[in-house]
Amino acid sequence: MSFLNLSKYPIKLFVSAVLAVFCMASWTSAVALEVDTNWLAKGMAAEVKVNFAVPYSACETLDVLTDYEHMPRFVPGIHSTRLIHEQGNHRLIEIKGAVEFFFIEFPINVVMDVTFLPNDVINMQSVSGNMKVQGVMKVNRSGGQTEVSYVARLEPSFWLPPILGPALIGGQIRKQFAGQIAEMDRRDRVMHVEHLRSATGLCK
Repeated sequence: MSFLNLSKYPIKLFVSAVLAVFCMASWTSAVALEVDTNWLAKGMAAEVKVNFAVPYSACETLDVLTDYEHMPRFVPGIHSTRLIHEQGNHRLIEIKGAVEFFFIEFPINVVMDVTFLPNDVINMQSVSGNMKVQGVMKVNRSGGQTEVSYVARLEPSFWLPPILGPALIGGQIRKQFAGQIAEMDRRDRVMHVEHLRSATGLCK
């Protein structure tokens, strides 16, 4: 059995450990996620507004927000996604998931037409399914951080408890964006760890 010879690089290991601990402390997300939900006329649709800012580049932020292929892994409530068609700045994506209420799930199956516009603006509109969605997401780099805003009108064709409807939809949206923020943190953590391993020669 072979063991790691610490005498080869004790200083590197010490520095690496200190940096790793420091980075782990900074990786605890302190993002202020604002989610406002209003039930519109006749209680059949909800307007959702989301705002938050993350300490990552616009590119890193968009990589997660538009990673539809892997969303079932890190976005609560999304069970599967399928790219139906892609052409130019348009994507047609099938999304299956659920709005969760304690032990009850309200299934969602929707096909979204996603359009990538200039200046990091993304337009999203459902073309079929059991929830009408019309939303716009904007990503803006400002003051060393990236600001994200999302406004959408959501109209489910399935029954939701009238009094709890806005809270259910707003809560689900909050969990989904929180999952995306956590994924940004995770990817940044992986990148830093790989950088530390490379810098100290521990990956060899």
